[in-house]
Amino acid sequence: MKNKFLFVLFISLSLCSCGNNNAKKVDNRFTLSNLGNSVDFHTDLQADYLEDEDYENVPDICDGTKELSLPESIKLTWESSEELDSYVVGIGEKEDLSDQKEYVVQGKKELELYNLKIDTKYYWTVSEQGNELKSKVASFKTTSIGPRNLNIPGMTNCRDMGGYYTRDGKKVRQDLLLRTGNSDNITEAGRQVMKDFKIKTEIDLRDTGYKSASPIGNDVNYLVYKMFYDDYSNYLERNCESVKSVFKVFADEEAYPIIYHCRIGTDRTGFVAYLLLGLFGVEEEDIYRDYLFSNFGVIEKPRTLHGSGVDNVQLYYEAVNDFPGENLQEKVYNFLIGIGLSEDELDTIIDLNVEKANEVLKGNRPISIFADEFESSTGFNIQSYDNPNSKSTIYFYPLNQNVGKYITASFTLREDKEVDIYCYMYAGTSSLTIRACDALSLELDDDEIEVTTKTFSDLHCRNSAGIYVCARLANEDLIKGDYSLKITNIAKGTNTTGLGANIASVVIIPRD
Repeated sequence: MKNKFLFVLFISLSLCSCGNNNAKKVDNRFTLSNLGNSVDFHTDLQADYLEDEDYENVPDICDGTKELSLPESIKLTWESSEELDSYVVGIGEKEDLSDQKEYVVQGKKELELYNLKIDTKYYWTVSEQGNELKSKVASFKTTSIGPRNLNIPGMTNCRDMGGYYTRDGKKVRQDLLLRTGNSDNITEAGRQVMKDFKIKTEIDLRDTGYKSASPIGNDVNYLVYKMFYDDYSNYLERNCESVKSVFKVFADEEAYPIIYHCRIGTDRTGFVAYLLLGLFGVEEEDIYRDYLFSNFGVIEKPRTLHGSGVDNVQLYYEAVNDFPGENLQEKVYNFLIGIGLSEDELDTIIDLNVEKANEVLKGNRPISIFADEFESSTGFNIQSYDNPNSKSTIYFYPLNQNVGKYITASFTLREDKEVDIYCYMYAGTSSLTIRACDALSLELDDDEIEVTTKTFSDLHCRNSAGIYVCARLANEDLIKGDYSLKITNIAKGTNTTGLGANIASVVIIPRD
């Protein structure tokens, strides 16, 4: 009996041992290099700048005239006890390599990789082509310092919007939103990179020079949302409608991954990047550094944070920063609500792009009233909007022939708050010197409230190309409760002939 028991035990242990040996079998002919846990793909020049505490200290050589934006490769090397004609390298983000991508390397024992994710651990193996047995699994982790600049042949100034951390420690997802210079000269190798990224949508922000289809590939949805770039005014004043259209695409999960650009991927693209990273909750230092990194690309001339004319990013920074909110994320959120985007759309953009995102604006929710939600006095014209993504507008035109006509709507304030009342609107006339308080009156429950004395020009309203802006008309302390809002055309004073005002929405934004 004892001998039988020992025999059964011996057989069992033998079977277990065989099973384990098979599970652990590796091809010991290969010895893989140890790269470590902070593998950097930035060049020395890039790394020196990114590690400098002064993000405005861009190296003089980075003047926008030289191609210095490309990353270096990450080089995998290995030794082999037997020389082979070809090797297969598998690399992935999962330790079991179930997500691996395979590369066949001919006649050498090294592989150069571009465009790996930032702050990411990778696993890799080497094997002989046609042999299922693989080397031991090696691993390395890429640098945590952003941005994740990219090598896309035929394009400059390319980087991922992901990889950054938000002010509350959340990570922005990678491989979803890429900012670049234009794609006009992309090479076949560049198109392959775009296929590797699985790009579905290309957004072109140029006001001229756009294509009839995406140069990246016929299967890429090519969208043009023209943003003005000239000395007439800054990006925020002129481009709210385009920004709204672009962010509606960002709110569409089916549109991802997305690449967006203007001509050189710096100014209009940088404005969109500022709003995106701000919406995600990325620290302002990282946002500014991302903008200034464009100087490493071929952008014709250097950019600073204190440029002149349209190149002065402080113009839109100050305008957005003037919106209610405790931090830049809340201010950007409220600005985007002010130009007609919904909370659902903005929350979707954040959820798609930020890992385990926290809710923005837990309190102080803005209240949006769109044109077709107003009731109007007889004779007022509520007309369809030219942009199919938008709702109707209330058309005050001309003011001097519509005196006394008004619109009304109701809203509820949940707690006592100081609020700003904005109109998403434009005013078109031969003269924009009329003051808002001489054109419109505002009433809450039949009590008139003070309208700003700023002129329509001061409110950044324009009289060309249907340019809409979010203009703050009033500020008021209110107690919680239900309110009826009334906006009346008073057309007081002079210079009202020919003045037209289109109102797309009214937004009441609480302040802390």
